[in-house]
Amino acid sequence: MIPRDRHAAYFAALGVVASSLERLAIEIRHLQRTEVLEAEEYFSVGQKGSSSMPHKRNPVLSENIAGLARMVRAYVIPALENVALWHERDISHSSVERYIGPDATVTLDFALARAAASSRSWSSIPNACWKTWRRRAGWCTASACCWR
Repeated sequence: MIPRDRHAAYFAALGVVASSLERLAIEIRHLQRTEVLEAEEYFSVGQKGSSSMPHKRNPVLSENIAGLARMVRAYVIPALENVALWHERDISHSSVERYIGPDATVTLDFALARAAASSRSWSSIPNACWKTWRRRAGWCTASACCWR
């Protein structure tokens, strides 16, 4: 019988990978905000942003990746709860593991595939990037002067 702390470490590793994906997705979501608009996800012709604002370009894939990452992280807690067994004879862990094992791995696999496919279609908006850099250049160099 494999000690359940090994299982918990595995699910924790899945949670960390999912968190890294979410960090990337949140960055894309931020860069696509109207007031920033330095990068964006692909938006096909005829695609609608939302029912209330069809012109809006929502980063749907990044939003989906963030939600999937939260689901994968949610499986870490049950895996940790399974570590304590009664003399390694308790089978209360098996029903949890049968559920979270396949679901966490398939969900993370789907999120990784979605992130990989999405990343190939990102586009940057160079003029906006330069505009932000010029607008903040004084602020960035001001902090360097303060530390001298």
